[in-house]
Amino acid sequence: MEDVRWPAEQLEEHHLEISNRIRNLFWTVSGDYDTEFEPDTEKYVYSKQTVLYEAVKQGAFARYFDQKKLGMYLMKKLHFSAGEDMLLPLQRFRNYEEPRETNERIFQFRAYANNRDGLALKTVGSSLMERPEKNKILIVLSDGKPCDMSIQRPGTRQPKIYDGEKAVKDTAYEVRWARNQGIFVIGIFVGNEEELSVEKRIYGKDFAYIRNISNFSRMVGTFLRRQIDME
Repeated sequence: MEDVRWPAEQLEEHHLEISNRIRNLFWTVSGDYDTEFEPDTEKYVYSKQTVLYEAVKQGAFARYFDQKKLGMYLMKKLHFSAGEDMLLPLQRFRNYEEPRETNERIFQFRAYANNRDGLALKTVGSSLMERPEKNKILIVLSDGKPCDMSIQRPGTRQPKIYDGEKAVKDTAYEVRWARNQGIFVIGIFVGNEEELSVEKRIYGKDFAYIRNISNFSRMVGTFLRRQIDME
């Protein structure tokens, strides 16, 4: 597993070309679940880990990827740690060329409070454009609430608050940008039903609402088979 970090001064201008920083990315996970599901945070995080692990280890779409000789990459969401030396970590759990056994690294996933979905999508999309494969697919697991409030400390440089309409529009913009580059973007919604309208604004018709973990691989597999077979 790798850790790649950006200094705080780069965060506000996240539309800059940053594809040379991170390569071969496939999967981004987003959501501040640790603040929304107390006191059952650990149980929910474990469920989220299990969803990802089962999807890539046993899911129909994982087997389909093997049959089509396609690569798969697992990437953790972006998050902040407050302070003057604020850094932006991006964790990669599996590279395309690594064996499927490395899927178990997903159990190293931990939830954090803040996430900038637009920056995550821009980073992954730019990196995917450098891949030689014809079919480029980006799966985003999200709660439909891009948000980075950060912790404000007097006398330190802090990025602007990223939430609400601004964050939704930014995320939707990056989804459109990726699709305009020929990347198939699918949103996997695992949030509360009241956020469903926001998810639709961001991802349009290409999103799946996962109400039951056991349906994850089947639903995503259907999307992937349909998309790849169309090519």
